[in-house]
Amino acid sequence: MLGRHSTSSGETGQDNPTGTSSTVELLQSARAEKEEWMREKTHVRRRLVEQDQLLRSLQERVARLEKERDSIKTRVHRMLEQVDSLTQAASDGD
Repeated sequence: MLGRHSTSSGETGQDNPTGTSSTVELLQSARAEKEEWMREKTHVRRRLVEQDQLLRSLQERVARLEKERDSIKTRVHRMLEQVDSLTQAASDGD
């Protein structure tokens, strides 16, 4: 029995080369699938990092634009007050 491995059906590995071949093919297939999943995982992680960077960039841009909008609102409000003041002065002068 040395050199022979029993299988669940009672056959030996040397008596059943097809079973060994199928096991090897299954193992190779599983390894190839694992490699593909690892590549996919790497790709997804890279995309996630890119999306996170884009999100941060857009958040910073929105914050700058909101600040600029508030500044413009303040300036417009002051100009409207000046126009109201000039209009009132012109009305009082009539």
